[in-house]
Amino acid sequence: MKGKGEDERGKRKGKEKGKTEMERENISKVRWLLGHTGVQYFEGLVVLVLERMEFNISKVFTGFYFSIGHLIHE
Repeated sequence: MKGKGEDERGKRKGKEKGKTEMERENISKVRWLLGHTGVQYFEGLVVLVLERMEFNISKVFTGFYFSIGHLIHE
């Protein structure tokens, strides 16, 4: 019976060839974990970048308002 990742003779092919069933199972668990933590890492990175951008924009506006206020009061 041909399973996923096997050729017509039931032999493993590609990167999984020569590994035991336990090794293949562990590799798939690690790949799944890396995939999910990678998504969470990416989401956290996007939030961090957006927060930094908002902080920098607020600094620019604050500086702009102070410079305008300084010009008005002179």
